[in-house]
Amino acid sequence: MLILNWCFPQIEVTNYDGFRLGNSCEFWNGKIIIIGGSSDESSQKQSGKILMLDQQGNLLTQRTYTENDGNLYFVKAFFKEERFYVFSILSRQTESKLVLYQLDTDLNILETNYYTTPLDHSISMMNVMFDSDSLFVISGYTSLTSYSSRMFFYKINLDGDSVLLKYSDQTYQLAYQLHESSDSSKYLLFLDGFYPAFGYSGLLQLSKTFDVLEFNYIMPHLNKTYASISYQDSLFLTTGITMDQFILKLMKVNWSGNVLSSSTYFKEIGMKEVPAINSGIVQSGSDYYFGSTTNIDYHTPDFSSQDSWFHLVKVNQDLETIWENGMEEMHIIP
Repeated sequence: MLILNWCFPQIEVTNYDGFRLGNSCEFWNGKIIIIGGSSDESSQKQSGKILMLDQQGNLLTQRTYTENDGNLYFVKAFFKEERFYVFSILSRQTESKLVLYQLDTDLNILETNYYTTPLDHSISMMNVMFDSDSLFVISGYTSLTSYSSRMFFYKINLDGDSVLLKYSDQTYQLAYQLHESSDSSKYLLFLDGFYPAFGYSGLLQLSKTFDVLEFNYIMPHLNKTYASISYQDSLFLTTGITMDQFILKLMKVNWSGNVLSSSTYFKEIGMKEVPAINSGIVQSGSDYYFGSTTNIDYHTPDFSSQDSWFHLVKVNQDLETIWENGMEEMHIIP
């Protein structure tokens, strides 16, 4: 795995063999904590892995975590109350479980908590935030088939206790990132397919107990708004694609789904983009980075015979493009 200096400007490009980056990089006590995973080729088993680095990118400590009866995928890490909280997905043949590892500062396991999902459902995607009530709030969706996805929400306290669990009874609802309002009274969820099934991306306002308050489509229409980040004055940045041309868009939206500004990025018409899922938009100082894969084969992405590129864009706080990497030529439409 390569640690890139756009994410950590103080680190040169560094290779940590056998490690695949997750979507969580935390700073703690002058150190960098990176979660991810590694695979055992002989057993075809996926394990969770954590690297502890110094500010120059030198490896200080690494730990590997396994589960005997399944594959383990690390998703997000937090440092609270003098311990690390690492949220993970345990994937088995017939089910998935949400797993929370509580670790000490030497990355040793203090406690492991397991949380159930509906039988025969696998967790396809989940995001975790820490809210103003000192609770971990999880949003995501499970899948039984490609046409039977149900969004879910968990609240977990610092003791690892499940405080609240809610599953949608509607199919094909793909929940992405959750945000808390500035007055801490409600949540805002980016999602696809809320209404009707297979619908466009929208913003779902939820109570603190996940009751639906209001739903608005993002207009003009967008899909696959995997990544979003709080911008300023109750505004958000999100990336997505247009399903007619599959080209990447960066949009500034408000709570009602109104698009206040938009830029479009593509290499060539006909080359399909898919927005980055894990940490698809990040902020560093006053600048923002976002990414996508260009020329992806949507039908067989893991066995594609066509070339593809990772497309990385840096914009300033006014959303003006500073640079793009990953392409020889890119087209930008304001």
